Amino acid sequence: MASRIRARGAQSGYDRDLHTHLINALHALEKAEGVCGQVTRMRDNESLLSSGAARQYMQDIRRARNLIDGIGTLVSKVDYTDPDFLPEETRSELFHKKQEELRTAKRRGS
Repeated sequence: MASRIRARGAQSGYDRDLHTHLINALHALEKAEGVCGQVTRMRDNESLLSSGAARQYMQDIRRARNLIDGIGTLVSKVDYTDPDFLPEETRSELFHKKQEELRTAKRRGS
């Protein structure tokens, strides 16, 4: 789920910092949910927390994970550095420029 939140597409340091914390929160919630699952499988005398309370915590944790995961959808998942999203003229210019650089490098190597 954390993969849905991508710091790569973030434009500013604040965006990247925010998304780093959101990812960390998702990881922590996933771990907490796993522990709650272990508690629900224990006998009542092995844990001070009842299995019913652990199930309630799991529901709350899932709700929190869904909320945090929803925040990640506010960031564009489009990588604007991808040349496929550039206008045709710009892509053509970049292609020709790269071809010229390759020819120049080949001439220097010969």
